[in-house]
Parts: sequence; C-alpha cells; structure tokens
Amino acid sequence: MEKRYITLRDGKRIYAEIYRGGHQLNLLMLHGGPGEGCGDFRYQAIKLSEHFNVFIFDQRGVLRSDKIGEDESFGLEFLVDDCENLKQILGVSSWSILGHSFGGEIALLYSLKYPSSVDKVIFECPTFYYPMSIRSIYIKCINIAQQAGMIQFAKEIKEFIDNTTDIEVLTEHMREVVIATMKFDRKIEVLQEIEETNSIIDATYDQWQNGKIHFDRLQKEGKINENMIPLIEKIECPSLLILGKYDSVCFDEQREFYLKNSINGNIVMFDNSDHRPHNEEPTKFTEIVVDFVNN
Repeated sequence: MEKRYITLRDGKRIYAEIYRGGHQLNLLMLHGGPGEGCGDFRYQAIKLSEHFNVFIFDQRGVLRSDKIGEDESFGLEFLVDDCENLKQILGVSSWSILGHSFGGEIALLYSLKYPSSVDKVIFECPTFYYPMSIRSIYIKCINIAQQAGMIQFAKEIKEFIDNTTDIEVLTEHMREVVIATMKFDRKIEVLQEIEETNSIIDATYDQWQNGKIHFDRLQKEGKINENMIPLIEKIECPSLLILGKYDSVCFDEQREFYLKNSINGNIVMFDNSDHRPHNEEPTKFTEIVVDFVNN
C-alpha cells in the first residue's frame, strides 16, 4: 500500500491510498459523509487488492486532503470531476466505482458524466436524495423509541421533523437522536481487527474539522439536496445495489425505483448489516464485490 498526496488540476492536494497488485482491473472506492474520509474502507481495500488495483482517498476538503478556503469555488461537481482527474493522474484507463452512502451519489453522477471511464458501478447503502435519507433515519429512530417505550421522546422527534425543513439543522440534531436511541437498536458487532485497521490515527484535530466545512459548503450550494433517484434509469453500465437489511439511508422508494428502472442492475441484501456491510459482513462483502467486478 502506498500513501501519497496527489495534486489535482487546480493545485489542491488530496490524500490517497493506493493498493496496486499488478492486476488488470481497477476499483475506486468513494467514501460517504459528506466528509467522513476513506479510512473506513482500508480493511476492504486490503482484501480487494488481492483481486484488483484499489484506490481510496479523502475527498476534496476532507480530513488529510487540503482544506477548502472560505472564498474558494467548491461544489458537488468538483467531487465528480476530481474522480476523473485522479484517474488521469494515476494513468488508469478505466475502473469500476464503489460508492458508499453519499459516495453513492458521487458514483452515480460520475458514471453518467464520464461513462467511458466506468466499467461497473456498485452502490453500497447509497443516498440519491439526501433530505429523504435524513428523514428516513429519524423515522427509524422514532420506531426504535416507540418499541423501547420512549413514547414521549418519539413524539418529540416526530414533531421536530414535521416542523423543520432546514437540512443542516436536521443533520446536526440527528446525531443526538441516534445516540439516544442506538442502545435500544439491534447490535451489529464489527471485528476488532477491522476497527483497528480502519482507525485513522494520523489525522489532527483541525483535519477532522475540515469535513464540516466540506459539508457546509455542499449544503450552501444546494445540489446535494436535489432528488437524483430518476437518474438511476440512465446508467448504462452494469450496476449493483448492496443493501443492509437494517439500513435506513437507502430508503424504500430508492430501492423500489432501482429495482424497477435500472437497466443492468442487480440487488444483494446483507441480512446481518445496517449501514456498513463492508465492515459488518466483510467476508460476504468481499466475495460479492469480487464476483461482480470480475464477471
């Protein structure tokens, strides 16, 4: 594995990890958030690099990549174009794309804008309509609270989401609600080996704060909140939708539209996963991705 900083077309640097094994096929993995960083993919990158050349990176303005300046131009399209720029710099002719959560939105847009660059695309618990994914998470928390007998708390959550339209406010408050209900939720254990491998120990406090700037700027632009579900039927390359049975980010309407309208699409359900099948059912995840990309 090679860790390096890559300078993009406008001089901004992004942090990348490259897992080359001399393979013919390539895989780019796009992290979620917005603003989480690529460390959560490291365990899978190691496993998948036995079969493909694997590339992961902190998106523009996230963690170890260069911070986004106050007066700097930035938006969703930058993240899409960064993928193509990265491909050119690395000398890759084409690759398959795997997008997790918000990374699924980037993968969708990238596969449509640069179709000749994308062999296949994998969506892992994606969001194609960010505001609805946020509301879906709240609804899950309401159901958990009700089942746990926290009736008043469930009513307060519902009243809050029914009377709040500001996505930034909803996103900021969501963490408190999830923490308050998670102890009553289904427990899905992640192996300690995976947690240790994925741990980002080389990032400073200030670098961790960069993700909030990244998110805030995307919200200010607003494109992240547009409904991109109808774009699914425009994907021409083979695609795969990976779902966690207990995930609420990829809500029912997204799943149903994909099932009915994707041209070359397939769905795989992970019965013992929530939002991160790549960590929650790692062996099955590796096998599914390898089979899909190779065949």
